[in-house]
Order: sequence, then C-alpha cells, then structure tokens
Amino acid sequence: MATAELWSKVLGALNSGEMPPEDSEPLLDADKLAFLETCRKRWSREAILSDSGGDIVMRRLNRREYANTAEALLGVRPDVTTLPDDQATSGFDTAGASLFLSSDQIEQYHATAIENLQLILLPRKRPAAKTVRIEPEEYYTPHYADAAEQMRDIGKRANAFLSQSEKPASEFGLLDEYQAKKQKVQKWLPLMEDYLSRPETQTGITLIMTISKAGTRKSNCRPSIPMQTASIA
Repeated sequence: MATAELWSKVLGALNSGEMPPEDSEPLLDADKLAFLETCRKRWSREAILSDSGGDIVMRRLNRREYANTAEALLGVRPDVTTLPDDQATSGFDTAGASLFLSSDQIEQYHATAIENLQLILLPRKRPAAKTVRIEPEEYYTPHYADAAEQMRDIGKRANAFLSQSEKPASEFGLLDEYQAKKQKVQKWLPLMEDYLSRPETQTGITLIMTISKAGTRKSNCRPSIPMQTASIA
C-alpha cells in the first residue's frame, strides 16, 4: 500500500505539471501520455490486488455461465441441475468467494461434461412417440397451490427478518438483507391466488394472467375439457 500511495503521488505530480521540474528538460507530450497510460494500467491492477489482499480469487463457472458456455461450444443446452448451487452474495451470483471449487465439485462438472458430449457424439435411435394424458385439476392446481404457499412463506420470513435487527438472515432461511428486500413483496402471489380461487381450476384449467405493457390481461381455456393430450417425441 505504501508503494501504491507513492505512485499515486507521482501520477498527481505529472498530471498537474509539477514534474519534471522547470530546470529539467521537459517531457514530450507523446512520452508523457505513454508513461501515464502505463502507470494507469498498473495502478488499476494494484488497486484490484489491494482489495483482495494481493490474491486473485479463482472461481468456477456458475450454473448459468456453464450452460451458456456449453451451448456456445456444443450447440446443446445442458442440464445443470446436478452442478453445485450458486450462492448469491448481495444479489450477485458471480462473487469468487462463494464460487469455490472442491474435488467433489470438479467431478460433478466432469460428469456433466461427459453427458453433454454423449448427446453430441453417440448415435441414438429416435425414441418412439407416446401419448401422455394429464388431468389439469390433479396436476397443475396442486403445483400452483404449493408455489403460492412457498411465496407466502418466504414473504413472511423476509418481513420478519426486516422488522428486527438482532438475528441474522440465516435464522430466517435467507441469504442476506438484499434477498429479504427482494422477497418482501411477492408480486406474483395475488395472480396465483386469483387463479386458485377460480372454479375452472376445480374441473379443468385456466391460463394464468400475465403482465403486459398495456396492463394485466388473461385468457381462459374451456373448463368443460377435463383432459389435455400431448404427443411427446
């Protein structure tokens, strides 16, 4: 830090015209600009190192970055659910401190890479088509009910944490204050509750309302159709 402070003073003296002294040969403008640019780049690197104690934190790719990289290289979007969870720090999922890499995690990344390569390199027979029938009121309605309950729960925990200052966020099942503020208001909960309260969801399905630039809009399926049929290749 002492060296960094000294060079900071040198840059200030050059920029202000104090250096070189009047009785010395002046620097050419081109030489001065080149020197200042070199010092600026070095100073930027030193500043980054000083913030981390002189060490650059090596980190792994998070799930999103890994999926984007694999898709760019192989042309397929990989399944990254088996990779380590990304722990957000103050709302950021790319902080090196939370993206450490252990031997077990290396094996997870290796296994995921092998699966991706097999999708590309190994010949496979086209799977036979099959028909899957789903009762919407037995499948979608419980799914949305569980999602609404999770929204209520995390909203209550976020408000409980923000209403006090003694206990840490971890005791409320939250990462930090940033996450609590984001989860304090569940904007989709009223729409979900509106969906669950509709009689159509007891015998069939209704499309959830969506938010557009012009406001809230909705579309309904006919509740008289109890089943949906889909062909899956």
